[in-house]
Amino acid sequence: MKSTSDRTSAIFKEDGLDFILLTNLYWKKRFLILKVLSVFFILGLFLAIFAKNTYESSTILVPQTGGSSKVGGSLGGLAAIAGINLGGLSGGNDISPILYPKIFNGLAFRNELLKTELSIEDIQKPISFKEYYLNFYDGGILPLFKKYTLGLPGTILNALKNKEKSSQISTSKYDSLPRISSETRRLMEILANQTSIDVNDKEGYITISSIMPEPLAAAQLTDNAKRILQDVIIEFQIEKAKTQLIYLEKRLSEKKDEFVKAQINLANYKDRNLFNSTARSITELSKLQSEYDLAFSVYSEIAQQVEAQRLQVKRDTPVFTVIQPPVVPDQKSGPSRIGILLSCLLMGTILVLLWIFLRVYFNHLKVSRIQDLKN
Repeated sequence: MKSTSDRTSAIFKEDGLDFILLTNLYWKKRFLILKVLSVFFILGLFLAIFAKNTYESSTILVPQTGGSSKVGGSLGGLAAIAGINLGGLSGGNDISPILYPKIFNGLAFRNELLKTELSIEDIQKPISFKEYYLNFYDGGILPLFKKYTLGLPGTILNALKNKEKSSQISTSKYDSLPRISSETRRLMEILANQTSIDVNDKEGYITISSIMPEPLAAAQLTDNAKRILQDVIIEFQIEKAKTQLIYLEKRLSEKKDEFVKAQINLANYKDRNLFNSTARSITELSKLQSEYDLAFSVYSEIAQQVEAQRLQVKRDTPVFTVIQPPVVPDQKSGPSRIGILLSCLLMGTILVLLWIFLRVYFNHLKVSRIQDLKN
């Protein structure tokens, strides 16, 4: 009759594992496996019961942008005579919705979203997202369990990376550039896990979603994310048209001064030479009249162009049609308590099977080493 060590060593063949013997071994250890699974079942039940609910709110919007028009138009030769070249300026600067996720996940956007005012139960006044997660939020036992079980390797690596980065920081001429503290980085990671944007290219709509521990806070975070995204897109798309408008307004101010000066010169000359009809006076009057007419024409054309450019700014301003506004959810979106229970059972199964396998494997190595020493 074979000993236990011989039977376990038989599992490991030269050409691989004997899965039949390994299965038989697991069957013999079934009571141990059931005990371990019972412990993990109780643990999963505990986590499922005490896990905090989360609520999801989303909004759907469709971006609609106006067309662009070229600036210059009727100025033509008069603007060229006045030393103004507007032919190369053009309106419109549409941003493709494909780039919206880049903006949404950008540092500036998230930093602004951290300031979102949230109405939290048991807190009298609204507080920011940042303040809530720094001073008030209690995630319960489930996040801690994930952090120190499945997320333990990542936690250790992040700690080592942060320590290495902090040791490498030194003062330099680039110290004026913005930096992110570890606290802000952690908050942005939380924000990234709780907010999302999805662009549907085929249907042409955008979905923004937020998940929070409280329903009202989820709707508020979604609504503010929508508002910030709209503001950023609008600012980007009208930036060029606004720049052109500022340029034209400056030129208008300059030409207005020239026009007023020519008007005053013409009026003064007429007053001084009211009864003078010499050829010289008529020539001077014609000269001043021509300067006045040119100044008035250029000023009038630029004034019209300024008004046209103001309309262009409005045309370039995108309109976001909100198909589905953020709604305060009345049902929780998570966590899945059955999923937590099944995850714990799966983890327990993997751990106990791995522990039995490794124990047999190390026994096999021990027996093999003893036999080698005897030989």
